Formats: sequence, C-alpha cells, structure tokens
Amino acid sequence: MSFIMVLLANCKRYFKNNKNIVFMFFVPILLTGFVYFTGDNKSETSNGKIAVINLDRGAYGNKLIKELKIGKTYKNKIEALEDLKNNKYTAVYELPADFSKSANEKLKPVVNVYKLQAGNINNEFENRLKNSIKEIMKVNVLEESNIIKDESEIEKNIIHIDYKKTDKSIGEDKLFPVLNIMYLMIINSTLFGKDLISLKKEKILERVSSTANNEYSILGSIYLSMVIVQSAASIGSLFVINLVFKYGFQSFAFEVLNIILISMISIATAIMASRMSEQFQMGALIVVLINLLMLTIYFIGISEKGKFPLGEILMKITPFYWAMDSIKNFRIFPNTIILILIALAFFTAGSVKYSAIAKSE
Repeated sequence: MSFIMVLLANCKRYFKNNKNIVFMFFVPILLTGFVYFTGDNKSETSNGKIAVINLDRGAYGNKLIKELKIGKTYKNKIEALEDLKNNKYTAVYELPADFSKSANEKLKPVVNVYKLQAGNINNEFENRLKNSIKEIMKVNVLEESNIIKDESEIEKNIIHIDYKKTDKSIGEDKLFPVLNIMYLMIINSTLFGKDLISLKKEKILERVSSTANNEYSILGSIYLSMVIVQSAASIGSLFVINLVFKYGFQSFAFEVLNIILISMISIATAIMASRMSEQFQMGALIVVLINLLMLTIYFIGISEKGKFPLGEILMKITPFYWAMDSIKNFRIFPNTIILILIALAFFTAGSVKYSAIAKSE
C-alpha cells in the first residue's frame, strides 16, 4: 500500500470519527464564547480589569470614561483603593479634580494610576487613555484657534491623507482565540494517541509493518493524516470564532500557518506519549503535563517580562512563544524553522524502533 493510499485512508477514517471532530471543532468555539459572554467587556480591558476614580469637576472626565467604555467608576478614592487591594482590579486610574481645568488651560492633564504590581499588563488601555487625552487637547487647540467651532466639526476641517498602514504587531487580546485553539489542540491530540494505541493492540500496525512498506513511511502517513484532520478542524473553528465573535484577526494566514505547525507538534507529542506508555490514560497524562508545563512557562515569561529574565529565556523553549511571536509580529523566520524542529524532536522520540512498537505486547 503506497504512502498516499495509507494517508488518504487514514484521513477518511479520522474525518468519519464524528465524536473527535465535534470535540476539536466545537470546544474552542464554546470556550471562546464562554469567555466572550461572561467577561465584563465594558469594565475589563483586553489586558486586565481596570476601574477609574473620577474626581473631575468638569465635563472631560465623564467624556473620557464614556469613550473608553469604563464599566466601573468611583467617586470615593478610599473605596476604589480598597477594592484594588482585594484584587478586584489590576489597576485603578484617578482623574483628579482639575482634569478638565488643565485641559481647558492647554496643560496636559495628569492621571494617577494605582497598581498592586508593576508590569505592563494594562499597556494597551494606557495607550488608549493617552490617545484620548491627546484628542481632547487637539480639539481644544483647534477651537481656540477658531479652526473649528466645536468637536463635531473636526472631521470637516481636517484634511485626511489616506494611506495604508501596516501595524507592526497585534494586540495581546487578539491572540487569545488562537492561543486557546493551540492549547486545546495539544490536549485533543491524546485522542489520536488513543487511536495509535488501539491500532497497536489490534495488531494492525504489526501487520502493516510486516509488509514491504518502510516503517517511517507507515508512521509518517498516519502522522500526516492526523495533522491534516486536526488542522482542518482547528482552522474551521478559528474561522467561526472570527465570524461570530468579531475578534477581527489581522493575520489569518499567519494563524493558519502556526495552527498547522502546532498540530505537527501536538500529534508528535501524542505519538511520543504512546511510545512511552501503552496505557491511554498514562499517555494522555503525559501529554497534558507537557502541555501545562509549556503553557505555564510561556505565561510566566510574558507576564513577568522585564522582571524575571530567566522566565523570558525559558519561554523561548516552548512552541507557544514562537507561534505567538510569529502571529503577533508577522514573522516567518526563524519561528517556522524552530517549530518544525520541535515537531521533529517529538516525532523521532516517539518513533524510535517503530517495528518494536508495532509488535510489542
């Protein structure tokens, strides 16, 4: 049986497994939907949960809060800081009493921020806050110069030069759906590991390996069919998430590429686990532990950036880092090569002495 025939036969068999397909396709959608609908999208930014203390005596404070869609505002500073201490928020921003007065006097308004921990988790919100304050200042200057009568005329009196701007990176909030899919891909790769163990126990691998087929050709065709099926289901899930929840992915091609690469790694991990243990439960546990370890290292690295150098170094050994970096920064090299090497490392670790795997009791 040729490589292509085995590949097509296995693809057909896996696509017919409705239970696995449903799991791979719908679970990421359901989990993303749960986060989307249960998360407080008004009071919680993509980078962390925030609140604002509005002590401003003028109109600009309320305008800023409305524009930034701040869900929780305080008039009492003590109450706000108490809630911050109780970890209800990652940061609390204070608009002082003279916020509007400063803006009207062409002085840049000051915003005080209170955090329990130093870090850049709220960077995106702070950038939006700065841009909104700059917009307020710009309108004031234009009104003072009699270029516009009020804010409603700003679009009529400013000449816009249209040009195409390519953002050099994507915000962290845009990465959640694809990171969620990649995490679940490694988890659900255990289903393929279970199938491999079943093929082994039913002597199917042994019978195939006794034919003229090359051992690596056999396992390679099975491996590739698993990657094709898992990638197809995951890409379909990504497309639906984008369509339904309007995350506005900015690099769909890079996300598809990295989903395929992570699938190569996840399936290779499952094959390695099935090589290490003939028991599905033990193999699944191995895969889950490896996945959790890699994800934990990755999150420590990005959350403690600038504070924990070792964490930043260690996260670079995880596939999540290279996949997310590729998507966020539109980067193919060296990320793609590194992810392929990681997949090859797991694949060869799981396929050593293939005939022994197939024929062992």
